[in-house]
Amino acid sequence: MGLWKFFRNLGLGLKLTIVVISGMIALLSAAVVIGFVSAENITAQAGRGRAGQEAEVIQGRFREFRQDVLASTELLLSRVSLDRSLASGADASSLRSMLVVSVAPLDLDNVAIVDADGVHITGVERRAGDVALTPQQGDLIASALHGTKATGVVLEKEGPGLWLAAGIPLRSPTGDIVGALLGARKVNDQLLKEINFNREDVHLALISGGQILAQGFSSPEVLSELSGALAEEPQYESRKSGETVIADDLLRSSDGVPYALAHSPFAEADASIAIVVDMGELNVFESRLTGTTAIVLASLTLVVVLVTALFAQGGIVRPIGKLRSAAERMASGDYRQVAEVRTMDEVGQLASAFNSMTAQLRQTMESLERRTDDLQRRSVQLQASSAVGRAVTSVLEVGQLIHGVVELIRERFGLYYVGLFMLDDAGEWAVLRAGTGEAGQAMLARGHRIRVGEGMVGWSIAHAQARVSEEVGADAARLAAAELPDTRSEAALALRSRGQVIGAMTLQSDQPGAFDDETIALLQAMADQVAVAIDNAGLLAESQAALEAERRAYGELSRAAWAEYLGERPGLGYYCDGSVVASVSERVQVRDGEELPAFSMPVISRGQVIGTISARKLDGAHAWTEEETQLLGTLADQLGQALEGARLYRDTQRRAAREQLTGQVVARMRETLDLDTVLQAAVREIGEALGIAEVEVRMSGGVGTED
Repeated sequence: MGLWKFFRNLGLGLKLTIVVISGMIALLSAAVVIGFVSAENITAQAGRGRAGQEAEVIQGRFREFRQDVLASTELLLSRVSLDRSLASGADASSLRSMLVVSVAPLDLDNVAIVDADGVHITGVERRAGDVALTPQQGDLIASALHGTKATGVVLEKEGPGLWLAAGIPLRSPTGDIVGALLGARKVNDQLLKEINFNREDVHLALISGGQILAQGFSSPEVLSELSGALAEEPQYESRKSGETVIADDLLRSSDGVPYALAHSPFAEADASIAIVVDMGELNVFESRLTGTTAIVLASLTLVVVLVTALFAQGGIVRPIGKLRSAAERMASGDYRQVAEVRTMDEVGQLASAFNSMTAQLRQTMESLERRTDDLQRRSVQLQASSAVGRAVTSVLEVGQLIHGVVELIRERFGLYYVGLFMLDDAGEWAVLRAGTGEAGQAMLARGHRIRVGEGMVGWSIAHAQARVSEEVGADAARLAAAELPDTRSEAALALRSRGQVIGAMTLQSDQPGAFDDETIALLQAMADQVAVAIDNAGLLAESQAALEAERRAYGELSRAAWAEYLGERPGLGYYCDGSVVASVSERVQVRDGEELPAFSMPVISRGQVIGTISARKLDGAHAWTEEETQLLGTLADQLGQALEGARLYRDTQRRAAREQLTGQVVARMRETLDLDTVLQAAVREIGEALGIAEVEVRMSGGVGTED
């Protein structure tokens, strides 16, 4: 246990070092055992590994050379404007001349140009014969004609040969593809040596169809001895699977030198590269150990590996696994997860940092959740305030307004009860005018009221400000109502309009601490809106009542004036028969033929009927239509307004004439200061002005006497 505790508290780097050293010792021990038991197997395994590594290197070099071919082809295009020449319609000989001049210094064996349809136009080759068009080369052409640069490996159809080829698109100045440029380099003996870095312990051979197309052997004798083995089964397996195939057994030359063999295929062509690695310099043990020694060493190696694995499992893997499990649970949403810290190494420090991070993240998430809840609550409250604002601006009747407002506030703010009080005429009592729920109906039925200055409602009215009780049991000023037993917190808000308090609202919740400062500020603003709306509704009702009284008074005056006027001119009216307009009193003519029944429409002014429009149609005419009756109704309304205006104008003229006459009489009477002359002028002017046959003005002799 002491050793385990010591190991557990070591640093992670030291733990890994111990594990790695122990593993290396075990592996070295196993290697020694295996080496003593079978040096030939070690040589074979080393040869396979070396052959596989060399195969990867060689394929990488082939890819580099393919890119070199692509770069040379691009360089050729940059030196001569083949694309513009081809787009401008240059012939094959001109294009070939341009290629001959520029291709010489480049590492390209063949160059060809095809048109936009893939048809060969011209080319240049350093050796006799063009690169034959093959399916693989056709893929390069297709890629280039689609606007993509591409490289590939091309196997000739006729005659042995493998080419590293590249194709690039040729574009016109407008960007259209007018053809493709192909560059190629043949894989020959010299190229294989360049790809192989001219090494003497590694040899290459290009093989296709059981034939060696090119070879990079530094010793022709070795090639001659191994050529038969190079063309055997492994190369076909590599081409069939598309993966490097390494021979299980070593090849040996006539002098016993071992060689490792690997075949690496070309995916684009039916060919492969044989990599032959000289293993003659590998230092192997030729001696053999006894079977007992090998078993003992193998057993000791197994024990060391098991102990090392146990220490690694307990000191490294298990803590990391627990930390990973904690991280996965936290990623799934369990932010209260805590990682177990049992060591002081890097894993323990990481677990401590993880716990600190989760604690901070947990606090952040809880803070975000609280803020989200607050924002949602504020959003609901603002929506409720907006709804109350719409209600107070759309409802004009006071009773409907206050009942709708208390229900709306209770519902939107999730309150237990909302009530609205109005001051009586004496200003001594706050009388409940609206309340929510059954409790509100019960208190309205019993005429619930609160004296100003008493309770939270009376205090709020007396002081013209809000009063809040977070816990109603602790507020001595509160007056409890039997109908509301579940109230836990309450707020009373004064209803203020134009600097005057006209009442108060009580808002009650069944939860303690339901009213914070922001909520009270929002509710007070709503209460002020309600107060102004109630005040405006009252003023509107008073204005409507006054207007209605004025209308009735004016209607009475209008009826009296029309009665007087029509009394002076009975039978006033006119008719028209289509040719003349005459007074109805003069109508004596009766038309020949039958007349349809008359249609009558009353003429109304100020709510009273002052006349009638009657109209008739001769027999044979169509009956009265709805459009005609509506037109007569409109004309009757307009006639009533015109007659009322004419009557008012006549009354105005008569008043003006009387005032003028009065002024003239008074002026004549004031022309002299002599008493007798004034009296004489008075009787004369009054008689003339009023057309009176006899006027008498007599001075009374009883002035200053008492009866």
